Amino acid sequence: MCVRTRPVMEKYIFFHKNLYSMIFGKKEKEVSSIIDEHTVHIEKCLRGFKRGMDSYLSDDICQCESIRDEIMHDEHIADEKKRAVQMKLYEGAFMPLYRDDIYTFSYTYDDIADKAKFNINTLVLEHPHIPSSMSSGFTELVENTISPFENLKKAIVYFRTDREMTIKETQEVERKEHVVDKIEYKLRKTIFENSDLHLAEKLWLRDFVLNVASISDRMEDSASILEIMSVKRQL
Repeated sequence: MCVRTRPVMEKYIFFHKNLYSMIFGKKEKEVSSIIDEHTVHIEKCLRGFKRGMDSYLSDDICQCESIRDEIMHDEHIADEKKRAVQMKLYEGAFMPLYRDDIYTFSYTYDDIADKAKFNINTLVLEHPHIPSSMSSGFTELVENTISPFENLKKAIVYFRTDREMTIKETQEVERKEHVVDKIEYKLRKTIFENSDLHLAEKLWLRDFVLNVASISDRMEDSASILEIMSVKRQL
């Protein structure tokens, strides 16, 4: 007797639709929506830091301070979104297999906004001297350290439906972070080769470079957590 079976592709789609519904029920969709809101405010912090850095390098300290206030506001809202995600996890959102990862992700993801706030505060509070000859280097560093966020955003969206695209975007985050490492190295080398700077100034600039570059480090950490969860979906 002939037994009718679903085509392989139909089985694949059927399996992944069921898997999606298992992972993303009502509470899970609420968490997903909160993460989308979290993303909006993290991105505002990053774009604000870029504008603030541009203002500082142009000697517009008043504008930099005004942007700093905007970042403080958005970073506070981002913190609230992080706590909202965690409360949903306490209420039982997501299977235990994913809960710890998502809890860790919410902290790591939020730390991107924290670091943007930290760096703008450093400029406003400490008023460091950044030689005009290094302005382009700092601009390049900031632009590249916030660049991976576009790919991280896409990875978060793809995680809900497409494992392959999730991995593709997280790998792009990692690639861009490696570019930041090279820019960071070049800028630190330039700092310590500058004979017009005192050692204290060199050390301050070095620390600032490391703190700016750490923004992309946290993006890479967040991307790594998404990769781990993507692998778990195959188990």
